[in-house]
Amino acid sequence: MGIFDRLSTLIKSNLNDLISSAENPEKMLNQILLDMRNQLARAKQQVAAAIADEKRLRDQADAEFRQADDWEKRAMLAVQQGRDDLARQALLRGQEHLAHGQQLATTWESHRQETEKLKQSLRDLNDKIEEAKRKKNLLVARQRRAEAQARISQTMSGLSENSAFEAFNRMEERITASERQLQAAQEIDEEFAGDRLVGEFRQLERSAGGTTADYQLLQLKQRMGLLASGGAPSGARQLGATIERRVQVDAYRWTGSEWVVSCTRMVEQGGRLVPGEERFEITAEHVVTATGNHAQRTARLLGIRIPAIPVEHQYIVTEPDPALVEWRKTNPQHPVLRDADAKWYVREERGGWILGPYERNAPARFLYDVPETFRADLFPLDLERIEAEYMSMIHRIPSSETVGLKDDFNGPICYTPDGNPLVGPAPGLRNMWLAEGFSFGITAAGGTGHYLAQLMTQGEAEIDMASLDPKRYGSWMTTEYAARKNE
Repeated sequence: MGIFDRLSTLIKSNLNDLISSAENPEKMLNQILLDMRNQLARAKQQVAAAIADEKRLRDQADAEFRQADDWEKRAMLAVQQGRDDLARQALLRGQEHLAHGQQLATTWESHRQETEKLKQSLRDLNDKIEEAKRKKNLLVARQRRAEAQARISQTMSGLSENSAFEAFNRMEERITASERQLQAAQEIDEEFAGDRLVGEFRQLERSAGGTTADYQLLQLKQRMGLLASGGAPSGARQLGATIERRVQVDAYRWTGSEWVVSCTRMVEQGGRLVPGEERFEITAEHVVTATGNHAQRTARLLGIRIPAIPVEHQYIVTEPDPALVEWRKTNPQHPVLRDADAKWYVREERGGWILGPYERNAPARFLYDVPETFRADLFPLDLERIEAEYMSMIHRIPSSETVGLKDDFNGPICYTPDGNPLVGPAPGLRNMWLAEGFSFGITAAGGTGHYLAQLMTQGEAEIDMASLDPKRYGSWMTTEYAARKNE
């Protein structure tokens, strides 16, 4: 061995000895446990903050629901005093509080579930730290025993080839321990990164059929017993009809003389409607389906094809427009504006405007079914998609240019490929009638019921219903085609 080789070996041995002497496993274990306890303390703070947020969300949701009840009572008082205008405003205010409450309740339920996961993870982390503390004493004892043995065989170990491998193995064990510690830190960061759902969603869309003050006023008068005999729900009840709410249809079965409809009573849970435990059946000679965005589920239950598929529909609400507010001081409610060429409508909303555009290339959603978790939720906004319609509204109503946006929504609305609803007998099914694919909703409700009744009782309607006949779409109509056409 040459002088340089010996010198190199000497330097390496001294460096290795310096590093080995600096490494104290007991001190390293103590430091690791200290780091783990610090991480546990930070995790406890984060979980405590999450629990506080959960309780705050629950309190806020309850406060919104109480506000909704208070405004409904005020609306009742206004109706009793003959002030329908005040009643409408009170109902709108109550609807806002109810929508906020439902949003907060949904967020609270998700946050509560995430908080429970965080608490369980915190318990697991605490157990691991306690286990590490117990193992630490054993590891220290083993280390001290190893040091005693090392001192006894110090002379021999310096001449043994095994010493290098033992040091290598020790270093490998320390590196492995460091890697495990890094992985544990990463897992803790992932587990306690906070609630990712808070702030993800905007306001829940107002419940179907209750988006206008007139309809809310109608419902209020029904509950108060003040609705005139011409009201549809009240008139139906007077004729012996029973109106069941919060019911989900699970199956249809034709016996040869009547339909048996299997149903599940829905219950509210965390601001959502979920299937409950009550099951029951309804028998009827005739059945009409009017299931809106759930038309594909209805088609599957009936074993037919219904080319009615929802697409995204956005609308925005502006802040009060000073010009409109001034105009309203000496005028009644502003008429609804509709620009067919620009594909939008605008109506007054609490001193501001609601813009409802019908833009092209609005994505089709729920081609085969609406997810069980989707009840009255909203989609992420894509305001760039309606920029042309918004600019057109500003051109038509110049005073709206400087008005800020108060709210914006993006939810599903059901369409057929030609834009007309499906009204008439379900193909191939006896006494089963469709009223599906209404993109304009309550506007056509009265006429649809009237002419469907004529079809049922007289075999035909007094007007030509061919353009609405569900059979106008043949076997060539596919789901993919309907979706792309609707867009």
